[in-house]
Amino acid sequence: MNRKGFTLVEILGTITILGIISSIAIISITRILYNAKVEYYKSLESTVESAARDYYNDHRILLPENTSDSKTVTVDVLINNKYLTSFKDHKKNKCDAVNSKVTVKRVSLDNYKYDVDLKCTDIDKYLK
Repeated sequence: MNRKGFTLVEILGTITILGIISSIAIISITRILYNAKVEYYKSLESTVESAARDYYNDHRILLPENTSDSKTVTVDVLINNKYLTSFKDHKKNKCDAVNSKVTVKRVSLDNYKYDVDLKCTDIDKYLK
């Protein structure tokens, strides 16, 4: 008798190999998506920081006067003054511009440190 086809062992071996390859692919894609979200939020923070720097360069009187003093500007103020456009989180929801803020602290005579605090969905899961 001449039978054509695959044996049970060959089929099980093929399914096992495909399962391993699928697992590796899913893990890799999940990691790539996570890293993309991290980079998205880092870029968003950088953009907001840059807008705050521009705002304070145009309004130098608002900068902290003494070393260790700090001042805060909300993202809403940056948007209303056209330094920034409204933005969304990775799920396409609007971020909370009223509660998002940038704190500028005077470190030395001409050195300021900017700290961005964004209020977006799940941002803490990807940053900090």
